[in-house]
Amino acid sequence: MLNKNSFLVIAVLILSSFILLFPHGRFNRSQNALQSFVLNSINQNSINVQQFWETREFYSPGHIILAKQVEEPNPFLTFTSDKWHSSEYLTKISTLAPSLSDECSNVLLMTQQDLICNLQDGSTFIAFIRDQNEMRKANVFFDPKHDVNSIEGKYWLVISYIR
Repeated sequence: MLNKNSFLVIAVLILSSFILLFPHGRFNRSQNALQSFVLNSINQNSINVQQFWETREFYSPGHIILAKQVEEPNPFLTFTSDKWHSSEYLTKISTLAPSLSDECSNVLLMTQQDLICNLQDGSTFIAFIRDQNEMRKANVFFDPKHDVNSIEGKYWLVISYIR
């Protein structure tokens, strides 16, 4: 026979499993994370790169492919999941090209360094460019001591499509 403590533990485990594994609940949390990120970016008129990484990982966990020895214009990092695709580049360009917004149906945030918009197909497009100091704060794949030659004088460009 179960005592009160055992029953309570089992009830908490069942409830926790239901909350974590129920797809509708997971979808809502993911949508809320993305919406919160977008609203925060709009309110701050800037994309917080650490929040971007956290949102991307939480929204739709996926796979990272890292290739630190690539040359422009190839990405050094790609992130792919069933809902989110990102490519990250090292570039000498310090601002986003205005033409990036040409495919946008609804621009939510646009500065010289940041773009968030909705596309015609309902997906979200995010792009930002940062200097290497900002990249070091959020991107743990580059070690300032060992990778200084590959990142020196370059900017970090991130382009993402979210379904």
